[in-house]
Parts: sequence; C-alpha cells; structure tokens
Amino acid sequence: MCGGVTRDLLTDELRAFLRENVHSYEELETLLLLYRQREGRWSIDSVAAELRLPDTLAAAALGALQARGWIQSTSAEPEKFWYDAAKVSDETVASLARAYTEARFAVVEVMSANALTRLRSSAIRTFAEAFRLRGPKKNG
Repeated sequence: MCGGVTRDLLTDELRAFLRENVHSYEELETLLLLYRQREGRWSIDSVAAELRLPDTLAAAALGALQARGWIQSTSAEPEKFWYDAAKVSDETVASLARAYTEARFAVVEVMSANALTRLRSSAIRTFAEAFRLRGPKKNG
C-alpha cells in the first residue's frame, strides 16, 4: 500500500482515538467485531470463539469497551453484548474499520507505538516515585 493512502486512512483524529481509547488488540478486534455485526448479540464465549481468544481476554476487552460506554449488555445470563453507536462516534469507528481492513500494518504500528509510550510513562512514574522525598521515618 502506498504511504500516502495510509496517511489518508490514519488521520490525526484516528491516531488520537487509538492512543486515548484503544489499549489492546483484543479491544480493537472486539470493538470492530461488534461494530461490523451490530445487529447481533454476543456472549463472552461467542466473542472468544469468533476472535480465537481465551475467554479471559474476551471478557476483559468487553469490560473495557463497556466501561467506555461503547457497548451495552443485557443483565440476563449469559450476558450478551452489542455495539452502541450512541456512545461512540460511528464515523470514527467506521474510519477505524476501514483503516484496519486496508492498512492493518499501519494500525498495528500505531497501536504498538502507543503501547510503548504508555509503558515508558509508567516506568518513568515508577522510577520517579522511588525517589520521591518522604518525611522522616517515625520511630516505633
């Protein structure tokens, strides 16, 4: 794919959306699955089977997306999930789906860079916390 086409698909808005909102490949795949199959209702098991994920990862991705308000669920058991266009920009998710279909490597590259940035920030915070000045120790 031509670099110019990739740049057109991965707009600054879409890069920001990925950086701020999609923290794992499981979340990405789950969001896109529910978006593309928006008429369906998905259990944790059915998402796990469709995406070939362990149930724990599917459950974590569904939980994260639900916490962001992008998907809804039933209260009945087994819980069923579906995409909720009222809580997320349908246009943004459509752009993400198109980019992931046409320039998957570019999307993965952006997500990998975002993950490294989050990891570095966490490491810096942890390192700084280790050197934070504390008051004198209390005796006894």
